[in-house]
Amino acid sequence: MNISEKLFHKVLGIKEARSIKIHLKFNILICSYLHLDSGHMSKKTLEINLYEFAYLCKYWAYEKKNICIKSFMHDNISIADISGEEILNKRFIQNSESEAIIDACEWIVKQE
Repeated sequence: MNISEKLFHKVLGIKEARSIKIHLKFNILICSYLHLDSGHMSKKTLEINLYEFAYLCKYWAYEKKNICIKSFMHDNISIADISGEEILNKRFIQNSESEAIIDACEWIVKQE
């Protein structure tokens, strides 16, 4: 799974993060980054449950972009459908629901 720095910034609201490295350990996203605070750079680590991050992605899409993400399982695959004022039924398919949601949000970010 690939999560961009741009999505990380938008969803978690961490503005002064640089050199973000994100990896998945079990169902936990471990995010390490350099944070600029009062002119000083410090290394920070954030751990967040993958499912919580996917929920925050859905919330961000709806609150900030007025885009609805509907996710569901069908025949052992996960599907996320997005719709909004300028988007009609775009579909993302992955092995898990959280991956499909994150892919949908990555697409939204790329459209900006």
